[in-house]
Amino acid sequence: MNEPRNLGILLLEDDADDARQLKSALDKTGLPIGVHQERDGVKALQYLLNLDVRSNLTPRPDLILVDLKIHGLSGLAFIEMIKKEERLCIIPLVVFGTSTLPADISRAYSLGAASYFVKDADPDKLFETVARMCDYWFHLVRLPETHY
Repeated sequence: MNEPRNLGILLLEDDADDARQLKSALDKTGLPIGVHQERDGVKALQYLLNLDVRSNLTPRPDLILVDLKIHGLSGLAFIEMIKKEERLCIIPLVVFGTSTLPADISRAYSLGAASYFVKDADPDKLFETVARMCDYWFHLVRLPETHY
C-alpha cells in the first residue's frame, strides 16, 4: 500500500458537467487528491512539460485522467505524445471516456494507456467506478516517485 500523502491528478476533460461529476466522485472517496484540470490537450501537454521538478508547489501528477474527445489535441494524440516524453512517460495514464468503440479502446492501450473506463451517466455508478479506480491506483499498486 502506498504511503499516505497528498495525491495529484491531472484531469484532461473539456466537458464542464463531466469534469464536475468526476471531481465530485473523486472528492467523495475521502482521499487527499488535488485535481488540476485542463480542457485542451495542447494546454495539458504544455502544463506537464513546464512543471518545475524542483518545486513542491506543483508536483508532477500521480495519475492522468484523459477523455478521448477533447479540444486542441485528441486524447489519443495526447497519450501518444506523453508516452514519448522521457520525463512524463512514467505517469500512469487512464482513459475516462464515453467511447465504447473497440478501435478507440485498442488504440488507447496500444499507445500506452494503463486503463480504460467508460463514463457512466449514473452518479452512483460513476462514484463506484472512481472509488475502485482510486483504490487500485492509490492503495494497491506502487506508484513511481513524483520527481523525474
